[in-house]
Amino acid sequence: MTEPDPTDRSGIEARQGARGNNGRLVGIVLAVVALLAVWVIYAFVLT
Repeated sequence: MTEPDPTDRSGIEARQGARGNNGRLVGIVLAVVALLAVWVIYAFVLT
């Protein structure tokens, strides 16, 4: 895999983090945020 821009370290760090525990933690946080968003939407719709 060739990097599009060697000077762009943010993309490289993001991909390396996604393979580690940070990626898993981010996935859990995103899942919780998504569930909260759905719950808030239901609360607004039902009231």
